[in-house]
Amino acid sequence: MTTELYVVTGPVFQGQSLQRINGRVLVPSHAFKAVYDPQRRQAAAYLVENVTTKAHRVLSIAELEQLTGVAVFPGLPEAVRAIAMPLPDPKPRRRS
Repeated sequence: MTTELYVVTGPVFQGQSLQRINGRVLVPSHAFKAVYDPQRRQAAAYLVENVTTKAHRVLSIAELEQLTGVAVFPGLPEAVRAIAMPLPDPKPRRRS
């Protein structure tokens, strides 16, 4: 069985003391991964702080959009954006 998912990944710049590389390039304070399942008509997003940790939050798309100011799935109905679908806990990537 094949499941079609749409995924958007991006940076979040939050807080008063953002770091810069070489005084120019902003370092994101967080990263997100938004997921939309068109078959179930549900969506949600992971949000992780840009630190060495396994901690994450699951947000609704509406919460993510409010936090970032970015409409990751602009065509979704408000009812879909308002409720976070259940997402599995992320698994650490294996290093080769």
